[in-house]
Amino acid sequence: MVILGIAAYLATTEPLQWVTFLAIAIVVVLVSLVQWPYGALLVLMIAAAMPRWFMRIDSLNAKPEHLIALLCALLLLARIFSGKRLSTSLQRIDFLLLGFLVINVFSSIVASPQPAATLRWATLLILATLPFFLVQQLAVTERQLQCAVNLWLFAGALEALFGIACFLSYLIFGTTSGVTFFFHLDFIPGVHGSQWEPNIFGSFCACFAVMFLYYFMAGGRNNAWHLLGFLLTSIGVLLSLARQAWVCLTLIGILVVLYNLRCPRLPWRRLLPIGIGILAAIIIGTSLMKDLPERLATLP
Repeated sequence: MVILGIAAYLATTEPLQWVTFLAIAIVVVLVSLVQWPYGALLVLMIAAAMPRWFMRIDSLNAKPEHLIALLCALLLLARIFSGKRLSTSLQRIDFLLLGFLVINVFSSIVASPQPAATLRWATLLILATLPFFLVQQLAVTERQLQCAVNLWLFAGALEALFGIACFLSYLIFGTTSGVTFFFHLDFIPGVHGSQWEPNIFGSFCACFAVMFLYYFMAGGRNNAWHLLGFLLTSIGVLLSLARQAWVCLTLIGILVVLYNLRCPRLPWRRLLPIGIGILAAIIIGTSLMKDLPERLATLP
């Protein structure tokens, strides 16, 4: 009753934005701790796909990837202090990178005409390089590395699905979240999802489409998942209106198929689902976006 009374008092007297952030933070911490290190890898991968959003902390624009990397680093340090050893020893390249970061901070303090501004960028650089050290400590064995790749593919498909959802919301409800309007192209909408702008979203989805295609051609137990991921990311590429992403996906996709066709044991019937997936992506994309055929026609 006391807790309910305190909650009711805060709800009626205080702004509740902090409640949302607190709830998200609790969920992220709990997920990070699930089946360590796989939960931590998952939140790292998802946060890396959200560069558009940030939280203002003093003079820093902290992005989700910065905050999640810091959280995972703190959890890893807690495990080390509790008696756990580092999964892998630091290599020469790691010490070189650490030395560069230390020199960067030191020069910012003693040699910069604006130490506060330079230290801010040095701090952001440290946060941006944290995943380099974290991933090699979280994905050590072959099984963990394969799981990290699968989680990365899941994050890519999730980003494509989010972009598709943003565009469907725009069509149905008229919302503009996740959508950019090109004023120089008669304000046609292009999807940017949680990326900075549509070209980056298209390139992001194209990279994952090629990865899904490669894994599908290689075969395995998750072939249906790889084909679905290829379909989602291909639709994301189309909805981005990023023509360079269309060209890259087409050219690299052809190279991936040709490379795998060199294998004599490759079942040719795998080409049929790929063709159906490409056709479905084009049909769905052109059905959702009336300006897509005109954009396709302008390819050089």
